[in-house]
Amino acid sequence: MRIRLLVLVAVLSVAFGCYDADEHSARRVVTALRLVRAQTEAFRAAVEVDQEGDGVGEFGFFGELAGVVELRGRSRKVRSSYLVRSLTPTDGIVHRLGYVYTIYLPGDGGAVLSEAGAESIPLA
Repeated sequence: MRIRLLVLVAVLSVAFGCYDADEHSARRVVTALRLVRAQTEAFRAAVEVDQEGDGVGEFGFFGELAGVVELRGRSRKVRSSYLVRSLTPTDGIVHRLGYVYTIYLPGDGGAVLSEAGAESIPLA
């Protein structure tokens, strides 16, 4: 799955003219993805969001991880950002090193939720 994500990011970057063939930049992008993965795991382990009330944490959107929006189901933000400053989102989207990052989470009925506009994207 991770390989598919990296390939998708690379393909989209080439398609939109954002590709930088510099190997150092590619390493920085992979490092950013690994950091996001680790921090989303920490967010989930801390049970910052528990919409089912079962004591099992859920993954968060960039805005929740960064503490710029209130947590789903709570009237507060995280006390301390889970993300480094360079990954702070604008409207749920992070722009870094010529790439665009967003987080999609599972919703009810197999829908996929995005933070930007909180819309559902049906899976076909």
